[in-house]
Amino acid sequence: MKINLHSISSKLILGGLTAVLVPLAVVGYISFSKAQTALLDGSKQQVQGIASDLARMTKNTLQAEMDKATTMASQKRIVTLAETVKRSGIEAASEQVQDVFNALKNQFNHMSNRSHYQGLFLTDTEGNIFTGVLENGQPYKKTNISKDSVFIRVKQTGDPAISEMILSRATGKPVVASGAPVKSPNGEFLGVMGMVIRAEYFSDVIVNRKLGNTGYGVLQSSDGAVLAHPNHNHVLKLNTSAIKEMATLNRRVAAGETGVERYVFKDIAKIAGFAPVGVNGWAIIATQNEAEFMVASNSIRNWNVSVAVIAGLIVGVLVMFAARTIVRPINAAVAGLKDIAQGEGDLTMRLEATTRDEVGELARWFNTF
Repeated sequence: MKINLHSISSKLILGGLTAVLVPLAVVGYISFSKAQTALLDGSKQQVQGIASDLARMTKNTLQAEMDKATTMASQKRIVTLAETVKRSGIEAASEQVQDVFNALKNQFNHMSNRSHYQGLFLTDTEGNIFTGVLENGQPYKKTNISKDSVFIRVKQTGDPAISEMILSRATGKPVVASGAPVKSPNGEFLGVMGMVIRAEYFSDVIVNRKLGNTGYGVLQSSDGAVLAHPNHNHVLKLNTSAIKEMATLNRRVAAGETGVERYVFKDIAKIAGFAPVGVNGWAIIATQNEAEFMVASNSIRNWNVSVAVIAGLIVGVLVMFAARTIVRPINAAVAGLKDIAQGEGDLTMRLEATTRDEVGELARWFNTF
């Protein structure tokens, strides 16, 4: 059926739909935009808050490990052994070394979360490990760690320290060492008491904090090396500085800033909050897919579209019936006038004039004519 867009029916239907749908569209767009903006702002605050919480939690964990090392380094038998080694050498302290080894082994077996640790060790002033215990109960191999970051920092500062993350010489897996100085009663440096911590420990601390369905936390060094990740295979193997989409994020992380950045990685829009840990220049990045935050605003958009479609159908049907009521007697008058104009019309024809509106008025005047 051919539709006449110039007819009164078409104009009434189009006008009615326009009058209803345009305001709905404007209101829907405004509500969607405001909801999207509010959710985006809220999501930024959320990921930044989570990043700050994880950074604070990680710092507290590292501090707790340094406190453990400090407590162990202050034990009398540890100090006495370190003094003997410095004064007379390792060979002269063999019985004390065995006694300390047994004590460390016993302490290691009773440590909470001992599965997080690879072992305990004790060095002399030159970084030579002369006793220690591994997780399997075996003694530490005699080795020199004078060039390791934890020994250098502890010896230089005289304070507890956390090493950079490295691959363990014993297992080849990522580890961090927590060390504290062993000092004589008069404050003389005698060596370092250390604890070797598995990298998975930090990943577990961070992963336990849930970030929706797509989010996760990452511990990262200042140069972009991943130190803790839900996927343990990424630790010390993935460096985010090579990911160009994260260039701005990495620059701000390296600068020790706290904030939020949006970026696109592998065609997925993401929002990342970040905060410094305060140890070794490390930082926490909490990232989550932006689409997950936008679920509510998308739901509002879909509801607006649904309401507009339903309202359009209802208005269209109502206007169509109203238009037919108005147009039917007009068409009848048109048909009568057309019949008369053609010269063969029935001049006795009359239209029904049952209403008091303009249509009824038209019918009455037609009949009078």
